[in-house]
Amino acid sequence: MPGEALVLDVDLPARPALRVEVAGRGSLVLRQNDTVVLMAQVDSDHCGVEYASTGRFQSPVPPIRAAQAASFGIDDPGGVQRSRWAHHFATAVTASSRGPLHTGRWAITTEATHLRATFDATTLAGRWEELLLPSGRNYMDWFTHSGAWQILPMRPLADPYTGRVKAYRKQAKDGILAPILLWWISGLDCYVLLDGHGRLVAALAENLKPLLLSLSSVNADQVARDREDALTRYVRTSEP
Repeated sequence: MPGEALVLDVDLPARPALRVEVAGRGSLVLRQNDTVVLMAQVDSDHCGVEYASTGRFQSPVPPIRAAQAASFGIDDPGGVQRSRWAHHFATAVTASSRGPLHTGRWAITTEATHLRATFDATTLAGRWEELLLPSGRNYMDWFTHSGAWQILPMRPLADPYTGRVKAYRKQAKDGILAPILLWWISGLDCYVLLDGHGRLVAALAENLKPLLLSLSSVNADQVARDREDALTRYVRTSEP
């Protein structure tokens, strides 16, 4: 599945459980149902944003057990494992009462298209230190670094020697570790980490590149063009 997208056409709800709300004067709030999980204040000169997470975020994806991870198989160049995981996450976020899906078209891809950085085994740890924004309260500098290649964890990252992360590290070495799920938020100009905080720590602790899946909404104009193209093809194939 590398480079491909799993497309989701969502009918409901019109108002998502996990959503960005504009609070006025450059303020943004990320709310999960009735709970505020992130607050942000954009600079008046639009050079960056100050943010603070509340620590109350809950993943929209149920915990993934070791047996389930093993059942998806080992990561392969053809992307069969990643395709299976994409469908798994699509089902999970569609059924979730804590996720960001709302009416419209969405895509889950195996490439985080806004991430400009590329990684290899020799530079992995250092580059991910640049890529990951601090959880809690901090400042994202759009002018100097551009938030478009950074990831904001929605809760503090665990110590790599905790029991759960050590179990994930074994899965990472065995090649069966589930991907991390990102969500692109244009108002913050960055990704937020929806699911996989512990798995991310585990992969990095083993100096392995984490598998990424990226969830993003699809532009309505593009959807309209796709429908028009499909209608045109249908008319052409229906002509005598």
